[in-house]
Amino acid sequence: MEQDNNSSQTEPQEVFTPIPQARGASGGVRWLGLGWDLIKERFWMWIGVIIIYFIVSLIISTILGFIPLIGPIISPFITTVLAAGVVAIAHQQYETQRIDVDTLFFGFYNKRYLSLMGAYGISFLILLAGIIIAILVSSAAMMDIIYAINSDYPDEIIADMMVDNASGFTLFFVIIAIFGALSTAAYWFVPALVLVMVIKHFLQLKRALQQ
Repeated sequence: MEQDNNSSQTEPQEVFTPIPQARGASGGVRWLGLGWDLIKERFWMWIGVIIIYFIVSLIISTILGFIPLIGPIISPFITTVLAAGVVAIAHQQYETQRIDVDTLFFGFYNKRYLSLMGAYGISFLILLAGIIIAILVSSAAMMDIIYAINSDYPDEIIADMMVDNASGFTLFFVIIAIFGALSTAAYWFVPALVLVMVIKHFLQLKRALQQ
């Protein structure tokens, strides 16, 4: 499925460089605007791409779900390759003003799927590290509340303890939010750069986090 758009107003303005470059808030806003312009140019094609992405992901997850223990673990690694394909389609449109839906599966037939799966592994480890750190930091507050609940303390005392330990719970969610954002960035952007720019995922992760 290919379409051309000679009237596209979106022209590539930047050249990829392996050295990270800082961008201000205005750069992020401009990227959001550029992304929306790309979607508007091929709105129904993008709807089709997203539908295909979710259908294929659902099929993969369903099939692997029949494999005990291993299936649910493998499934996210495979769907990561598809997620990178979505971003690769956006890159293709940005560079050529055309969309080829086959690009969604580009990671499977260009032999880069191992690097893409490795990038997902990195995103998972980042999130896991965040959860462990959050639990360690707020463990005292959690243990107090759990002990109070198991000891049948009055609701008023439990409520007071929760207020007293509010800072610990707040810190828990802040840590999860920070590491969740880093994990999301690794899940979407690192695989896309591996796929488009042919850079090993470990090196690209370091560069992506320096942006």
